[in-house]
Amino acid sequence: MLTAYGRGLGPFYPIAVFSAAAAWFVAVAALGFAARRGHRWAFRAGIALYGVDMILLIVMFSLGAFGIHAFFLLKWFEGQKAIREASTSTA
Repeated sequence: MLTAYGRGLGPFYPIAVFSAAAAWFVAVAALGFAARRGHRWAFRAGIALYGVDMILLIVMFSLGAFGIHAFFLLKWFEGQKAIREASTSTA
């Protein structure tokens, strides 16, 4: 979205794009590490962030990317559900 609509930032455009990409990468990596440790909140936060990204893809009329996001969002939800079932079966 920023690369499509951020051109009006002028000289700050490269900094804004790099900062947004770096922040997104750090957030996703941190959520991945937390999810691997079995924290359910990481799955919920990841699902929310990915859902927002999916909505932005609809706004950009990228239906193919939307379909891929929907598939991975489903798998992410299934992973969160599997952790919940594993934690209740061992308790």
